[in-house]
Amino acid sequence: MILERGYPTRLTALAAVIHQPDFPSALQMFIHQRNHPNSLAPPDDLFGGPIRVFHSATMEFYAPSDLCGAGGMYREVIRANPNFGGVPRFDTIFVSVSDDKKVMAGLLVARVRLLFSYFDLYDQKDVSCVLITWLVHPNDASEPDKVTGMWKLCPEHDENGKCPVQVIHLDTILRGAHLLPCYGEGFLPTDLKYSDALDAWDYYFVNQFIDYHAHALLTTELI
Repeated sequence: MILERGYPTRLTALAAVIHQPDFPSALQMFIHQRNHPNSLAPPDDLFGGPIRVFHSATMEFYAPSDLCGAGGMYREVIRANPNFGGVPRFDTIFVSVSDDKKVMAGLLVARVRLLFSYFDLYDQKDVSCVLITWLVHPNDASEPDKVTGMWKLCPEHDENGKCPVQVIHLDTILRGAHLLPCYGEGFLPTDLKYSDALDAWDYYFVNQFIDYHAHALLTTELI
């Protein structure tokens, strides 16, 4: 994974700019869990260094089912850009978090809200991270939709109706995910923009038919 085109900024100011007030606490939790994985104490890691923000990251992965890749290698760009061609673009991704292949091949889907890196005082190096919101299976459904054969997801909400944020390591991203809205009855508003598609629906399908690799990833166990 390669982050591209970064610039330094401050944490509190950045949280206000991206309209994510819980970003500082999410980063503190990530740093604590990374540096003290066996600690049960509440996070008290202080962070005062610069953060470098990026608007895109390049993912490289092995896709043996995609004949267009050179030697089975495939590359794609993940974007978290508030002004991509005049409109905001915050992509969705597959995150590898589980060895349980029974539920969507052990993958979760998240939406990227920020690509960034910070300087870790323990390791004395930059750590590349992603601020995300999760999309979860409604009612903890463990099977694909019977009509479409696709997994159904909805944005995660807490008891206050907010979408909680979490910081994860960049290396946990497997590749981009393509979602399709679960359309209902009636017509779409004429002023609906394509850039609002990931915010306008309550439920989405994970499109496993977008390319060869996505289909093989969600329907078979790759070796």
